[in-house]
Parts: sequence; structure tokens; C-alpha cells
Amino acid sequence: MRIVTDSSANIVDYKDMNLGVAPLHVIVGDMDYVDDDMVDIDAMQKKLSSYKGKTSTASPSPEEWERAFGNDDIIFCITITSGLSGTYNSDLAAKGKYENEHKGTLLPMDKCRGEKKALNKLVNHLKKCGYKNGKIIIAHNNNETGAEELSKLIEDEFGLFNGKINKTRALCSYYAEPGSILIGFEA
Repeated sequence: MRIVTDSSANIVDYKDMNLGVAPLHVIVGDMDYVDDDMVDIDAMQKKLSSYKGKTSTASPSPEEWERAFGNDDIIFCITITSGLSGTYNSDLAAKGKYENEHKGTLLPMDKCRGEKKALNKLVNHLKKCGYKNGKIIIAHNNNETGAEELSKLIEDEFGLFNGKINKTRALCSYYAEPGSILIGFEA
């Protein structure tokens, strides 16, 4: 069995898994930044900060999905929700018939000023969600110091940091401005 997702999952270290990743695209003027292992995030962000025109993102093509599927007989595919992207429809075109519907909403959890307060609110949110040392991934957009500080706060609060810290890939870097921190965890 092969697990396949798109690059919005922000998985950066999957060489030891039977995982396929279909890349999304960040479009800045005439530049197409393909969200794969070769994307130059720094160049993309530099272009984004200086470009005055329209920017956008694009779903993986059906051909990119087919490459991600590989030759496995059983595919378990996870896409970004259809309410946010055409990626789901692109996957359908590549796969044929896909019956699962994906629904979800991204909501801000709180407002606060300053990184220290924001990091403490994230730790409090982990407690409210019943976090008990499950796996956790911290992804940062050019904020390794903040990500390290959050991992220390988690270790101080829960006695252990059971996770890893990664840089955001292109799509997450596009939507989460420089300095942002994203977390995913098992409660």
C-alpha cells in the first residue's frame, strides 16, 4: 500500500516511507514555484516580497498525481479539502472514481500580540486539546528560533518534546507569512 498526499501536508522527510507527494504550485508573475524537494523557498519569498502583481497557487496536475501514485496496487490518498483548493478535483481526474468527501474549516484559535504570548497560547491550546506527549511537528517559515522556543515550552510543560522541527515548504510558506509557526500533533 502507498500513501499519497499533496505538498500542503508539508511532509519534508519521507524517504523511508512508501509515500508519494503531488506538488502544488505557487505562481508569482511568470514564475512557477513547484512545491517539491527542489524548490528554492528563499528565492520564492524574495520574489513575493518585491512582486507587485497578482500571485496565486495551483493544484497538482493529474499527471503529477499519477507520478505520486507510482505502481502500487493499493493507494490511500489524502488531499487538501475541496473547499480550499482544486487539488481534490485534480486527484479525482487522476484516480478515476474517488468517493470520500473532505470537509474542514481553518479557523484562527486566538488573538495575541507578541511571539512569547503566542507560543504560550499554543502550549495552552495543546493542554485544552488533551495533548499527552503524542507526536508533534513544528513547521516554521524562517523562524527556527521561535520553533525551538516552542519545543522548549512543550518540554517544560509536558516533560518531553516528542517531535521534530521542519521548515515550511512552498505552499505553507506562501500562505503563512515569514516568521510564522505551524503545528500538528496527536492528542
